[in-house]
Amino acid sequence: MYGLLNRAIKDLVESSFGQDAWAEVVTRVGPSALDFIAMKKYPDELTYELVKAVSDVSGLSQEAVMDAFGEHWISYTGHVGHGDLIAIMGDDTITFLRNLDAMHVRIMSIFPELEPPKFAFFLE
Repeated sequence: MYGLLNRAIKDLVESSFGQDAWAEVVTRVGPSALDFIAMKKYPDELTYELVKAVSDVSGLSQEAVMDAFGEHWISYTGHVGHGDLIAIMGDDTITFLRNLDAMHVRIMSIFPELEPPKFAFFLE
């Protein structure tokens, strides 16, 4: 996963639990968690280790950590310069969801090794 995701995990921990909590996460994961380059690809296992450590430090389940991360991700990406990209994806939820794959195609020009998810959207 790219460092941008790991940076967002760090931001979530620091903003929700404080810098001491992040220091404890780093202690549990090791020096590989000290700093992340946004555009650099890191092993998926490192991100999984971060989630487990955040769970252990915060007392939340790993699922709850991932839910909190999902909510945090939206505001985080808006603050780190991706807000404009998100804003052009549509004025309503349905349009936004239909444009997710197109957004990932654009992002692939920035993250060349990106393996984006595929989204399907169905209305009943």
